[in-house]
Amino acid sequence: MKLLSNEYDYGARFYDPVIARWHVIDPLAADSKQIATSPYVAFNNNSIRYNDPTGMIWEDPKYGERLNKRVNSRITSIGNDNAKIQSQIDKGGLSEKKHGKLQDRLADNNSKVGLLNQALGDIKAIGEAKETFALAGPSQSDGTHGVVKDSKGVIQIEGSSTGLHLHEMRHIGQSLQAGGLKFSNNGNLLNSATTKAGARNNEVNSYRVGYAYDGNYPVGAQSLKDINQTTLMNIKLPDGTPVYEKLK
Repeated sequence: MKLLSNEYDYGARFYDPVIARWHVIDPLAADSKQIATSPYVAFNNNSIRYNDPTGMIWEDPKYGERLNKRVNSRITSIGNDNAKIQSQIDKGGLSEKKHGKLQDRLADNNSKVGLLNQALGDIKAIGEAKETFALAGPSQSDGTHGVVKDSKGVIQIEGSSTGLHLHEMRHIGQSLQAGGLKFSNNGNLLNSATTKAGARNNEVNSYRVGYAYDGNYPVGAQSLKDINQTTLMNIKLPDGTPVYEKLK
């Protein structure tokens, strides 16, 4: 928020402090969370409790739409792959080893679909939250990413790819399920777990979501089973420092 020509610029609309009025309606006035309030109010009429620095839920409402489309497209692709695998199995004539490998692929794909549906749930939960969210690139020079609340109160979901954004959104989902988002003094989202083992599980879950979408894992993986608490500890920064040393 900034002062411009005696009006406050909140990004989505201007506020005139002299007459204590917004000049236009909330661009998301038709959102299901806001239909019971006047389209000319802000902060749900409670500026002490709620922080809405841009006047919108997502900084760009299309963020959620694009993510939903991409995730659903990936689910469809996995479904097509499963159909081909099942066709091979149904034809028969396979060796026991080949049959087992195809069954393992089916099981892995089905687990991926479950994780991607979890990602869709995270997208929905974030869209229904009171905070304002935005997708952003990594803020650290070493390429590491996270969830950071900036000086305007906007929660930046960092990542250099959709898979990484989904990874960080899983952490937001974990926090919302645990009772709410909590940030460190420097604005970084805190792991919602209360134990190191729980924190490792949260990280594994988040990496599996990203892998389900794009097949990427920092230390490589052939299936979801390869993403576990043991391999998590093999993830390192460019200088060789373990990323999750504090979770041992």
